[in-house]
Amino acid sequence: MMLKAVVFAVWLSSAISINVVEFDVDTSKLYTRTSEYLVSVTIDAQNIRKNWLGAQEFKAERMINMAKALSPAVLRLGGTAEDTITFNETATELGNFPNGSYAMNATQWDIINNFAMRINWNLTFGLNSLLRNPNGSWNSANALKLFKYTKSKGYQVSWELGNEPDIKQHQINFTVHPEQMAHDFQTLRSIIDNLSLNPTASIRLAGPDTTKVSKTGASDYYSRFLKTLGDGVVDAVTWHHYYGSNVHVTSDNFHDVQTLDSLIPALQFARSHAERFAPSAELWLGETNSFTGGGIENLTDAYASGFLWLDKLGLAAATNHSVVCRQQFYGNTNYVSLLDKYLNPNPDYFTTLLHKRLVGRGVLNVSGSTNVNRTVRVYAHCASSQKYEPGAVALLVVNIEKNSVQLKLGSLGGSQVDLYLLTPTSGSIDSREIDLNGETLRLINNSTLPDVSPKKLAPPTSITFPALTYGYVVLPNAKAEACIHD
Repeated sequence: MMLKAVVFAVWLSSAISINVVEFDVDTSKLYTRTSEYLVSVTIDAQNIRKNWLGAQEFKAERMINMAKALSPAVLRLGGTAEDTITFNETATELGNFPNGSYAMNATQWDIINNFAMRINWNLTFGLNSLLRNPNGSWNSANALKLFKYTKSKGYQVSWELGNEPDIKQHQINFTVHPEQMAHDFQTLRSIIDNLSLNPTASIRLAGPDTTKVSKTGASDYYSRFLKTLGDGVVDAVTWHHYYGSNVHVTSDNFHDVQTLDSLIPALQFARSHAERFAPSAELWLGETNSFTGGGIENLTDAYASGFLWLDKLGLAAATNHSVVCRQQFYGNTNYVSLLDKYLNPNPDYFTTLLHKRLVGRGVLNVSGSTNVNRTVRVYAHCASSQKYEPGAVALLVVNIEKNSVQLKLGSLGGSQVDLYLLTPTSGSIDSREIDLNGETLRLINNSTLPDVSPKKLAPPTSITFPALTYGYVVLPNAKAEACIHD
């Protein structure tokens, strides 16, 4: 089934402009299929350095409840700090050493593994890539100690090697060239296979976790790495994305169409090179958020962040990315995490929760969904089979216009609609709280997730999205052929 797509403006008698948006969605066949781990998370390795801030949070009921609600997911434990970690099973001195490195002991490793297993998250850990032999190759001796301990405990862990190697020259005046890094990954793959580490997992090794993808210049690390690596070494090709630095960022940047569109060519380039040089591997956005530099108070921790986050999830799925790891689940920085350092959920936590509950693996083709200059951005999936019957369709809608829009449902609107409209509680996008269909989402009794039921609408011909809002529209009785067999 194809629904005709048109975007045009009509004028109401009050002379207020409102866009009426129709869209093409092909429900006859799947455009692509993502994984059940599409929405995933990170915890920054610097939290090991801080001894998990005391580790009590991993046992807190509210932490457990909010984490479980996002399962299944990949938990990527990495970041800049991973390239300073060495494993010492019995270390008692965990702080900074003169060379800038620090130790992770067995207790710290046990804590994160037990947490991940308890909540059904797949742990992916980044190994220190700066441990080098005199000839410049990676020294695997410390990793072998960690592998031996991990296997003895029965932990199922996937592995990465190094974080953002393409900018190490700028960070610490040290360079591992992409060709050498590719050879290091080949060495690591042989070790993983020989030791039979995590043998039943589909993803056992991922990389290279570059800061960007680029066609030319010094920043073509991603391409050069993949060309040297060859297929079958990594199970997931990974790269990172941020829209830019947090310097001089205002609320307008979070719903600026050029900012949102800047992601599209990067996603397409990452896909084309992964498909060319590592066609058997999945493609992951291995670390991502809005802006670098620790976030921006009342923006990256507010309703505003959702425009970039939901659009990124829609675009990533449409460009064959299997996993998107949100930086980060929790940490010592309030402004970038799904949970702040006091374990309070930021608005993006609830937005992420809804995506997990409503959106399935099957991706439907929405005509023009990767075009630029779209001020109403619509993405379509088969609805989650955990929530809806086969054939249901879930739409992700991001309205960055400063006027309300009417989303015309066409033939999809001939039956009941479940509306999950997300709006800022305060009425402003810098709101630190978020409403679902007019009800503020908060934890109940400080630990239990709130009800996230939809507003059920009689068969409408259109749905209104207010200015600068986003949400989900689910059509339970769409009977989409592609989704009946998904």
